[in-house]
Amino acid sequence: MNTHTSSSSSMLRMALLAVLLNYTVIVTGQTVFDSGSNGSYGPMNITADTTLDLPPDGIFHCTSINIASNKTLTFKRNGRNTPVYLLATGDVEILGTISCNLGTQAGAGRRGVAGPGGWDSGLPQQAGQPTRGAALGPGVVPNFQISMFSKGQNSYGNPLLIPLVGGSGFDDYGGGGAILVSSATRVNIRGAIVSDGLWGSTGGAIRIVAPILTGTGTLSANSYGRDAFGRIRIDVLNRTNWQPQTIWGAYSTGFNMIVFPPNLPKVEIMQVAGQVIDPNASSPVNQVLPQGTNPQQTVRCRVSNFNGTAKLQVRLTPENGDFINYNLDIPNPGPEPAEGEVTVTFPVNLMTRVDAWTREP
Repeated sequence: MNTHTSSSSSMLRMALLAVLLNYTVIVTGQTVFDSGSNGSYGPMNITADTTLDLPPDGIFHCTSINIASNKTLTFKRNGRNTPVYLLATGDVEILGTISCNLGTQAGAGRRGVAGPGGWDSGLPQQAGQPTRGAALGPGVVPNFQISMFSKGQNSYGNPLLIPLVGGSGFDDYGGGGAILVSSATRVNIRGAIVSDGLWGSTGGAIRIVAPILTGTGTLSANSYGRDAFGRIRIDVLNRTNWQPQTIWGAYSTGFNMIVFPPNLPKVEIMQVAGQVIDPNASSPVNQVLPQGTNPQQTVRCRVSNFNGTAKLQVRLTPENGDFINYNLDIPNPGPEPAEGEVTVTFPVNLMTRVDAWTREP
């Protein structure tokens, strides 16, 4: 038996975790808001169509951000496929377009690529195999049906977009990506921020955090052809002059004025079939099981900050055929990390991806 496993612990999403946070904003004269930016990138001025390589953590620490009219900013995914974080100590002016749309359609021997922070499509049917491969992401349902929140159904994840989760793939198409835009002063959108999927894949995620939001622009986390909406979250103190032209997505607003919540619950894959996995690896880890290896193996996960029982779903997604889910419950009563493992059965002679995320109770 020659079984391949791919553990993408660095790309995990806690997509089904409802995180409820309460923050009180006390206004005493002038409110100071921390956008999360240290300013090390300097000013980001996009005056021509531009594609930027995402840094390893996905974060651009800007002083200001300006996207010129009729110009588009896109991104090349990093090895961990993190979301995009555009953070600024000063104003953010979006007159053109910021795009986290899906990348490519599936082709011979390759998946359709999602936008950054999103999930890829399935693999096309391979020679000698009876079926194509399942798409990736927590929003995918069995038997290659459309995603669970298409046709106007509720989006997965939670309205706060904490954690920030992109769209799931479907068929030949990757889902929409995920982006957070934050300014310590003001965000003005007269252009558009888009994070769309296509033809059954799901729309992505857009979150904006700033003291002031103005403009008449467009926010879109749609999936053309299926209405498989992603999520849009606006957390601002003053949106009196925010009159958007178009919003496509499951939309919510509030005053959750924090960019990176401390002590966020975390899920990591630590070991697959006896191989230790570095949770900080910059790309997915590949492992080959020797011929004759028992297909029943264990997957070990580590959780932290759940303050209760972490209810996980471990998913095996082979290159061909449907995915297989396994439930794993790990007691985690306090902030200290806790580990647990589940026995899984790997498909024989197929490259198989391993993912873990929280599941609905």
